[in-house]
Amino acid sequence: MKEQMKKDKLITSNYCFILAANFLLYFGFYLLMPVLPFYLTELFNSDKGKIGLILSCYTVAALTVRPFSGYLLDTLVIAGGFGIVTNFYSLWYYYYLYCDVWQSYWH
Repeated sequence: MKEQMKKDKLITSNYCFILAANFLLYFGFYLLMPVLPFYLTELFNSDKGKIGLILSCYTVAALTVRPFSGYLLDTLVIAGGFGIVTNFYSLWYYYYLYCDVWQSYWH
């Protein structure tokens, strides 16, 4: 008598949703990186040193936060935790819309 072993699916609808969310999140990050130097140069008249410092801080911050946020999402079982973190991360992209307004207060 053969026992039927139930095989788990590798690709499920939840997996596809998380895959799409991660793709869009990192697509936004990597789309911003090449444009950010031009934005900083034209809007803030930043020199190359400041632009390099901002880009390196942005990259280092993203690389240092990701392992900890992944660990917290794995250990703390929060319903919708990934969505909360993704929405919080996405709010930082809206910050660039208001940089032009805040730039007038800095100068």
